Amino acid sequence: MNARQGENMKKISVPYPGCKREHITQGFHSGHQALDFAFAGCYGAFLTAPTRCEVERIITDNSFDGEFYAEFQKGYGILLRDLENPRRQYLYWHCLQIFPVMVGQEIQEGQVIAQIGNSGLCYSGGVLVPLKNRGTKGSHLHFEVLFDGKYVNPLDYIDFASHPKLDKIKAVQQFLIQMANFIGQRK
Repeated sequence: MNARQGENMKKISVPYPGCKREHITQGFHSGHQALDFAFAGCYGAFLTAPTRCEVERIITDNSFDGEFYAEFQKGYGILLRDLENPRRQYLYWHCLQIFPVMVGQEIQEGQVIAQIGNSGLCYSGGVLVPLKNRGTKGSHLHFEVLFDGKYVNPLDYIDFASHPKLDKIKAVQQFLIQMANFIGQRK
């Protein structure tokens, strides 16, 4: 029996405004259970919730757990649980370190949740490039969809015709609040 039989296959919004199929740089396959998205100038681009969700986890350098290497490799990230179908989760990896949302917060489709970054491991010519030396090199979104804890192809879910409406003023306000909190925690 297929793990997704009986699932509400409702389509979700794209993971960022202006997202296109042409932005996919690596597809879903047995060695890569996600979609990678990148486009010129993507570093710092806002990432948005694909549907109404709850923030289940935010992964930063302070929150790596038993899956340390796997998480360190993917860098900073955010895990969302779909509120209409709680068996479905969404993971965004390689984000910048500041998140404008908090664990447990309910968020709406199209709400800003993170920014595209280049955290995690990045190699150039087979050599690891330290984060401090990267600039914007390696910037992309690694987007995963899980159903009952199993990886599924995000292409089965994403509606590329969707156009999340981004409230840039609210997004900047959210980031300023979280940045102030982040700086306060570092003191």
